[in-house]
Amino acid sequence: CPSCVQTDKNITAAIASIPSDVVILKVDYDNATDMKKQYAVTSQHTFVSVDAQGKEMKKTNGLSSIADIVAFIQ
Repeated sequence: CPSCVQTDKNITAAIASIPSDVVILKVDYDNATDMKKQYAVTSQHTFVSVDAQGKEMKKTNGLSSIADIVAFIQ
């Protein structure tokens, strides 16, 4: 999706500013059906924050700036 493409560019451009304790995984919405089901993801451009065991902590849509993504995760 266009939003996902722009967010990917923003993450790539700001990769050095991502805190070392933040891990961002990019998942293919069309092919990750198990993950979509596990985290009840129903639309592209969804961000899911999970703990070390993979348990969902929170979920949101529509973030694009690295600052917003990091703020959401932390």
